[in-house]
Amino acid sequence: MFDVVIDGAGGDGVKTFTKILRLGGIIVSYGMTVKPQVDYTMAAVLRNIEIRGSTMVRMANDVDTLLKGVCTWKANPRRTYYFL
Repeated sequence: MFDVVIDGAGGDGVKTFTKILRLGGIIVSYGMTVKPQVDYTMAAVLRNIEIRGSTMVRMANDVDTLLKGVCTWKANPRRTYYFL
């Protein structure tokens, strides 16, 4: 189980992420390459999954910038991260 999923695809990934995130996990979305919306499910609501993100294109190409962005959201560096 992961604490944070970092997703550049968007779309219906929330269904999958809900299964691999711990209760209260975070989805960091930085792109919408699959479709221009995220399908937030009731399962995610019940597991207290949070979505955070950015529409900044440069984040999709720069992992260091993305990680700095995660840190400014006060993500805990001791958490486990899953990059897509």
